[in-house]
Amino acid sequence: MCFARWGHNFRGSAMSEETTVQPIQRPFSAAAAISNHMVRLFARYFGRGPTKARTTLNTNIAVVTMAETMTRAEHNLVLAGEPEAVRTIRATLQRTMRAEAVAAIEEILGRTVVAYMSDIDTGANVAAVVFMLEPRAESGSVEVAESDGAL
Repeated sequence: MCFARWGHNFRGSAMSEETTVQPIQRPFSAAAAISNHMVRLFARYFGRGPTKARTTLNTNIAVVTMAETMTRAEHNLVLAGEPEAVRTIRATLQRTMRAEAVAAIEEILGRTVVAYMSDIDTGANVAAVVFMLEPRAESGSVEVAESDGAL
């Protein structure tokens, strides 16, 4: 018996084309794509990404909440009584990454972002980014997706 995974048998040698196992195609989730992109973007700008991200979409807004976002240095600043230093540094970096974040949301959703807001709660070690989209008539639909931050 041969167990197949991703085109290789259990011993790691390549299988013939006719026995290759095809990966399952998953439906596209805009919320998941946004969560994953924001984790990668935060990792690039802050040196590490959040351990968890959750994106909630409705007709005219995208909200990304992220957990365990702070670096060791930021934790140390908070412990030393300097949470405002962390908030100031974060605000500067978030302004710097604004254009990239907005462009990604516009590409993923095919919509224009009209406002971007971002903040961190250093006591709870959570951050949120809000993208307000060019208004459309409300549909009432909501999509939610989470990322474990391991990208």
